[in-house]
Amino acid sequence: MPLYPHSAAYASEHGEMEQYNASFQASHACKEAIEQAISRHYSNNRLDAEAAVNDVLERFGPDRVQYVLANTVRHKEWDGRISRDSKAWASTMPLPEGAPQDRHSEYLVVDRCNPGLTDLFLKQVRQLAGERESPLSGRSCKRLRRLPGALPRPGRKRRSVDMANREREIQLKFRVTPEERELIEAKMAQLGTQNMAAYLRKMALDGYVVRLELPELREMVSLLRRSSNNLNQLTRRVHETGRIYDADLEDLRQGQENAAGRRTGA
Repeated sequence: MPLYPHSAAYASEHGEMEQYNASFQASHACKEAIEQAISRHYSNNRLDAEAAVNDVLERFGPDRVQYVLANTVRHKEWDGRISRDSKAWASTMPLPEGAPQDRHSEYLVVDRCNPGLTDLFLKQVRQLAGERESPLSGRSCKRLRRLPGALPRPGRKRRSVDMANREREIQLKFRVTPEERELIEAKMAQLGTQNMAAYLRKMALDGYVVRLELPELREMVSLLRRSSNNLNQLTRRVHETGRIYDADLEDLRQGQENAAGRRTGA
């Protein structure tokens, strides 16, 4: 099954939905195969990346495997467990127009395994692309080598394609709860962005914090708290002695009048 290179909108407009759907189903099966291969070949805190990659490449071929991996990395640009090198590679890979914003591409994200393991899997795919003697056979090996973003062969220097990240040398990290992360992602969705690093940097530099200075309100709350404490003391005294004194009532009344006066003056 060849990899369909266009979006669903293009396929619909040109009467090619059958080819699109068939390719999409194959890509989804490839995504699940990657997840299963990683799970199957991971044990004792170690991933046998070569065995995992060979399992998937034999079934789906290098074009579809790299397409699914590039789509996954594009959707996880914010994830620090995926290397910058892999993100730079994914940015060079041709994807159908509209991806990764296209909602269909979300179903092709490898997300049932640790992103760090997915990154190791991807590096092994790219390593095979850069080897002179690849364990892959014939046509698949040649096609894999021709794809952009392959790792360079030993002895060659790799030019950086991520100029923005190179200019920003200081990395900041902070922790959030799952609920806070969901809230951040919801706000990102409202802005139509999937680049968490860019979003957080923009908010940190250009966002604002509202700080309310209301001294009158704090003083009124303090007076009300004192009046409440006095009322509680009077109630306890009545329960204990069965009596209440006019002076105590006058103190309580004055406290309430002071609080009311503060509120009116504010």
